[in-house]
Amino acid sequence: MATVRKRTRATRKDGSVPIVVNYTDQYGKRRQKTFPTVKAAENWKIETQKAVKDGTHTPDHGSITLLQPQIAGLTMAKLKEFAQMSTSFAAIASPTISPVPQSGE
Repeated sequence: MATVRKRTRATRKDGSVPIVVNYTDQYGKRRQKTFPTVKAAENWKIETQKAVKDGTHTPDHGSITLLQPQIAGLTMAKLKEFAQMSTSFAAIASPTISPVPQSGE
């Protein structure tokens, strides 16, 4: 069940009072989201309750941005490239590099 309420002890610079929606997601975790108007909060509450019931709700801070997969993709591409280079280097360098003699040998 979700509730909409005025946030106490918080007033914005323009004098308005933020509206807060408290709800429990499909995993039983309590969450909160803030809105500038009651109407926006009520509309979001209705949509979110349906998504929670369907099991498709993803909280804002739990979702990834569009940039994160790109960063991960670049990272994986660089790791694969490095692995290929190091394998190639090892294949070339192994037969030609002789061990360094230890002192006293």
